[in-house]
Amino acid sequence: MLNFIIAIIVDNYAKAVELVQDFEAEQEFFTDLTSVVNVSFKAVWLRWPSKRDLMDQLSKSVVVNVRYGTLRILFPTWSRQGIRSFLHHYSRYEFMSATREKDNAISNELAGCS
Repeated sequence: MLNFIIAIIVDNYAKAVELVQDFEAEQEFFTDLTSVVNVSFKAVWLRWPSKRDLMDQLSKSVVVNVRYGTLRILFPTWSRQGIRSFLHHYSRYEFMSATREKDNAISNELAGCS
């Protein structure tokens, strides 16, 4: 009976380890820390809107993909350089970058819902 319980625990632990290893956003502690400090400095220096403002505005919006024009409309006082640096920073992450195939798939999915 004890062997059975241990086998279940070990099996679930192995699955969790595999998921963490496959998780793209997971980085080492110092890499994460450096990234957070870097983004914080960029946000202040380039006057990015606060995360709360971004979330509020984007949650009210009906757009699927955020592009320069979208941010220009939502944040008219945000500088061109600030918007471009924001988009450049976050487009480096594969899961954040938009592709034409993703756009088409999402558009088709939304069209099917109406």
